[in-house]
Amino acid sequence: MNLPPVSDQYQVGNQTELHNQIRSADTQNLKLDQDNFLDSGSISLQSPDGTWFILSVDNSGNLSATELTGTQIDSFGRPVIASSNPYS
Repeated sequence: MNLPPVSDQYQVGNQTELHNQIRSADTQNLKLDQDNFLDSGSISLQSPDGTWFILSVDNSGNLSATELTGTQIDSFGRPVIASSNPYS
């Protein structure tokens, strides 16, 4: 998100840009009180022993979990973001 600079005086253009940026970012956030639909990106979950898995679904609706290893994990032990999807 690239917000306009803070100004000492109200500027309609800046406020409009701020409003648009916040609205755009909000549409990309997961919501706790409604259904969420992902058509790209991925969901990664961490098991109790600290191992990370990525979830996937095939065309028959079968779910699978694949362990993330090697370069898929960063130096802090977290999954590496491999796409531009905000939920990755």
